[in-house]
Amino acid sequence: MRKIDFIGNRMYFGMVSLILFVGSIVLIQVKGVKKNVDFAGGTQVMVTFADSSIKTKTIRDLVEPIDKKATVYHNEDDTSASFTIKIKSPEVEKGKEAEASLERLHKLEAGFASINNDEKKLLDFVNTLPEEKVVQSLVIGNILGVTGTDTDIESAYKDIYSKMKEQLAESNTIGELAGKVAPENAAKMEQALRLAFPSVNRVTRDLFNATLIKFNPLNRDLSADYLDIADQIVAYREGHDDFVTDMNDLTASLKVQEGEDAEKLSAFLKGHFTLGSYNITSNSTFSPSIAAELLSKAWEAILFAIIGILIYISMRFTMGYAVASVVALIHDVVIALGAFSLVGAELSNPVVAAFLTIVGYSLNDTIVVFDRIRENIRNHRKAELPVVMNNSINQTLSRTLVTSLTTFMVVIVIYFGANVTLKDFAFPLLIGIIVGTYSSIFVASPVLLFWSKTIKPINKEK
Repeated sequence: MRKIDFIGNRMYFGMVSLILFVGSIVLIQVKGVKKNVDFAGGTQVMVTFADSSIKTKTIRDLVEPIDKKATVYHNEDDTSASFTIKIKSPEVEKGKEAEASLERLHKLEAGFASINNDEKKLLDFVNTLPEEKVVQSLVIGNILGVTGTDTDIESAYKDIYSKMKEQLAESNTIGELAGKVAPENAAKMEQALRLAFPSVNRVTRDLFNATLIKFNPLNRDLSADYLDIADQIVAYREGHDDFVTDMNDLTASLKVQEGEDAEKLSAFLKGHFTLGSYNITSNSTFSPSIAAELLSKAWEAILFAIIGILIYISMRFTMGYAVASVVALIHDVVIALGAFSLVGAELSNPVVAAFLTIVGYSLNDTIVVFDRIRENIRNHRKAELPVVMNNSINQTLSRTLVTSLTTFMVVIVIYFGANVTLKDFAFPLLIGIIVGTYSSIFVASPVLLFWSKTIKPINKEK
């Protein structure tokens, strides 16, 4: 079999590596590396659905138009259809972040509601209510900020109701209806309708209390609260897997104080609350500073992995082998990161895992070559070190290429057949496999030879 002179051409390949390495560093410094929500800050939403058959793909398809790089996880420890969604902070003018985040949350809610036609059910529900009840709910909330006397405010909302009545049957979502009724103030109109007729499955204890105090269906003293009723509703919900599925059963279970009319409370709840098929159990934001700390820890993990490798290989081989291995690893990680920056992919937790995988995979090929070099040095002590190294690389070449090609084919399948998250994981692996195979042949051994010639001969060690 013809032998290839890898060591003899080390200067040529060294120049190629140097150009790629320096080019990657320049690219990273100039263009930077995009970060996803894990490392850039954003919003984390936890949502649970009454329908346990809902799949992660369904939620991901809903979230993608809002943020195509959002991360969606199914909460495996939950028996219901519960998901965690992370969305990157929107890039808007300074001072408008809160408004933009709220708008995105409304879009998310509209998407969640579309799964079981919650929006249409709410519109149908409002359509069945008498004018007086709808107007009363809008007046008490007065989200639109109508000013004037009580008569003026009521008159304004009656006009709005008249427009609503004309458009209700032809609208499919609350946002669509709001845009038709109040095009100049659609966002607030949408908010007014959602707050006027909330879902019993999404309202918190405090909001139940506030709503009941505002409408006071049991004619309690002005100083009295409705926490007793709110607690019963929340307890009922928790006792039914966090979802009310039968409003009649809920209202029948509620106990009122002596002298109060339970029928009035029942009528109020049925006339102001819809059921709803989902519940946002958590909605929190995390700042870029917290995300930066996470990113710092991610790079620390890679750094500690490399340091651990340096120590271990120096114990199993010698320091020369360890340094050569680490140089090859740094070469691989930097070039893979440069390629990642070049295509504009986003850094995320799965991507950090991919870079750690690159470290381990690249090291594997290098160790195979180094082990053969060490073995051949022992068996051919009088041979020139460059010759021993070149023979060792040629002897392990087929094994290295076959292993790398097999792994590469698997990662190719993942890259072209997976979702966005797995694609971002697979891309650095593709680059890492190519560069790692290259470095185990053209970088690690020449560095080891350089160490042997300038610092401490490895063929003189026992």
